[in-house]
Amino acid sequence: MTRRKFIGSIAASGMLAVADTRARVEDARSSVRRVNVGFAGFTFHRLKPEEVVAYVKRLGALGLCIKDSFMGPTATATEIAERKRMLADAGIVAYGVGPVYIGDADEMKRRFDYAASLGVPTLVGVPFSLKSVPGQSGKRQHGSRALCELASQLADQYKIDFAIHNHGEDPKSGVPTLFPTPRATFAMIRDLSPRMGLCLDVAYAFADGFDVAAEIRTYMPRIYDVHLRNISDPKNGSSGIAGSMGVIDYLPIMRALRETGYARWCGIELANALDKEGASEWLADSVGYFKALAGA
Repeated sequence: MTRRKFIGSIAASGMLAVADTRARVEDARSSVRRVNVGFAGFTFHRLKPEEVVAYVKRLGALGLCIKDSFMGPTATATEIAERKRMLADAGIVAYGVGPVYIGDADEMKRRFDYAASLGVPTLVGVPFSLKSVPGQSGKRQHGSRALCELASQLADQYKIDFAIHNHGEDPKSGVPTLFPTPRATFAMIRDLSPRMGLCLDVAYAFADGFDVAAEIRTYMPRIYDVHLRNISDPKNGSSGIAGSMGVIDYLPIMRALRETGYARWCGIELANALDKEGASEWLADSVGYFKALAGA
């Protein structure tokens, strides 16, 4: 696709998504707060940093949660300064890092050091240990209480919030041993530092049968990041599709975020969108759809 066609498709798809949801947006606008819509870095994990910046800028959702594919903890001070300059020049806010999978204490400390070097307020992490599962060969990742306790201490020390990503409880589409639901995650961290919270993946929670708006209202004081993705299969949180084309009704979800005063970012996460035919249309549609419902 040529650059001119790419930009044209973004404009057309974004306008279509806004038009399709306009009647419902007026209801969402009755709330006070606007929700910030950006991108989870995994959406662009196969692109070079300069390509990521170009995509995000053109699509107009100017927030990015940094994945290692864009810049990781092995980056030098010079590389960090250069990446930060690229983002600043494009008007893009680096609002967090992750998700990162953390399996030992040394890695946990290294990740907090890195987040502090970037100056971001949130580290999205998944503390795990490897355990055997009855009836299965090998070991699987399980949520680690011990590493959550360490993260709690470091979150207070660094003054950085730690958000744990839910992975779905259905073994066919999720990872039920690894913080499967917001409820399971909160149960593990509820007695830890208030800086320990949730990265709410809406699609996984919806696919597991939860009323996501109700979950938001229940856990809002501890929700520090939100992943937005519509899905084609209501039972499979990984079946990503363009925002306006999926089975999740995001209007009550956005209303819940606004009415509870959610002041952080929501990141569009379409991990394999760039592998699909019409990738730019999928992404532009999602930006238009989510920003319209967010009241932007």
